[in-house]
Amino acid sequence: MQPAETRSEHVAGIQKHHSELVERVGWVNLLREDRSVGLEEAEASPEFWAWAAENEDTTDQVLDELVRSLGLQADAALAQLSLAGLTDRTLLLRSRKQGDGALHA
Repeated sequence: MQPAETRSEHVAGIQKHHSELVERVGWVNLLREDRSVGLEEAEASPEFWAWAAENEDTTDQVLDELVRSLGLQADAALAQLSLAGLTDRTLLLRSRKQGDGALHA
């Protein structure tokens, strides 16, 4: 909450931010973020809480899967970089061994 911001302005901002997220990512609502800013039950609409409760398990599963998937992608990218580095070193060693300065596969 900003110093000059009232609680109602803060809550309105949270709800606006939430609705923008829902619009962008569909039903994956980043409910964990809402919990972390401490929305009180009375500060959000009953529809919001019903929707959040209905989708909580699925949201957690999707977020966990997204994190796992991003981790796998990062691991694959690191493996590709390592392989590219190894390939570069191998080509340089071969070209030195053959003595003509050209890269040989």
